[in-house]
Amino acid sequence: MYKYIFLSFIISISLFTYAQEVENIVQKHIQAIGGEQAWKEVKTMESKSTIHYAMQVIKNHIFISPKGMKQLMHFEGRTVLNKEKEYFQLCTPSYSYKYLPDQIKDTVLPMLKEECTLLEHELTLQSPFLFAKEKGNTYSYVSTETLNYKEYYKLHVRYNNFVTEYVYINTQTYLIEKIFSASGDVDTFKEFISYKKLNNGILFPIEMNTPYGNITITEVKINEPIDVKMFLWNKKK
Repeated sequence: MYKYIFLSFIISISLFTYAQEVENIVQKHIQAIGGEQAWKEVKTMESKSTIHYAMQVIKNHIFISPKGMKQLMHFEGRTVLNKEKEYFQLCTPSYSYKYLPDQIKDTVLPMLKEECTLLEHELTLQSPFLFAKEKGNTYSYVSTETLNYKEYYKLHVRYNNFVTEYVYINTQTYLIEKIFSASGDVDTFKEFISYKKLNNGILFPIEMNTPYGNITITEVKINEPIDVKMFLWNKKK
């Protein structure tokens, strides 16, 4: 009996030590990107980016505030039929709409709540470890791996919308350099090539590789006023 009690005690100690190590990795990562407090003070964000994919160039203009979030998209390139059109995705607490080039009907359609959750995940580019408990995200350590001569902590993240990802944190810089999505029929990835320190001290990814092209963020503004009209739904559009 004492043998089993002792074994249980050893297992409990090991699990506690393991949990401490995972939290140590996560906290060092959060400090590396500017600290939780600095990110908490970000109330609005406006960014511009360019995506190069095949023979197309997609220019994005993104607005995020407590009033909602909006992504404006303009397509350029030899394969684009109508270069004058501006597509968008709009999510607010009251309504959500989208107008995208791959829709069957060439018209504005309502967006589902799940679509807005995924859009927020994509547009904010916020680390999954920031405010994880508040968001309902959970994470666990998987392994320490070497890829392309770099050593990474591999962590498994499960979001409250049931999306799961494997996140690779550089063991030297504690920055996220790779994310692999394990959800859906097709695995996707995102490679973070470079970061930029913004005026409030947070580190923000400005260049990424994805299956949908190379993304370069050309401009980021934080905590600057965003016109509330940006989130109004124009029925005439």
